[in-house]
Amino acid sequence: MLELPPDRANQWTAVPAPVLQPGALLDDWFEIGELLGEGGTSLVYAGKERPLHRHAAIKILKGKDDDMRRRFIDEARILANLRHPHLVQVRALGETDSGAPYMVLELLPGESLEDRLRERGPLAWREVVEIAVQVASALGALHQASVIHRDVKPGNLVCLEGATGRPLVKLIDLGIAKVESWA
Repeated sequence: MLELPPDRANQWTAVPAPVLQPGALLDDWFEIGELLGEGGTSLVYAGKERPLHRHAAIKILKGKDDDMRRRFIDEARILANLRHPHLVQVRALGETDSGAPYMVLELLPGESLEDRLRERGPLAWREVVEIAVQVASALGALHQASVIHRDVKPGNLVCLEGATGRPLVKLIDLGIAKVESWA
């Protein structure tokens, strides 16, 4: 797990929000692409794992306190250790040159449920049921791991087209999740 080095323990609040330019490298492995979005605590970039030419999403904490850092790292640990078809997968965890933690996630070629509802309006009841079952399954996996999500909303659900043409939903962003215990 990434820990706050003792010699930087009081400097974390001085770390600025890391705005990276396309082409920048993290750990000589991950290449930064375009900015995909910005939330309250993080920036999300398109990216690529250079040696593998595998596309990814790179989420970088822009927060300024130790609690935000701990929660960000907890989120990466949770998602890296839970394998579930309806949870986004974490591939790596590291730090930028400025000391801000980042995680590399699978890049999901879809849209948030929030965007989908805004663009197309209400869903058919069968699709609502399919999505609800998938989200409940993801939450069940989190609960079995003693994690409470606390922020399930359409903006934290990504809708993909499954292999069968039916919707496939992935729960993303555990930013305010509460870990009951680390077993």
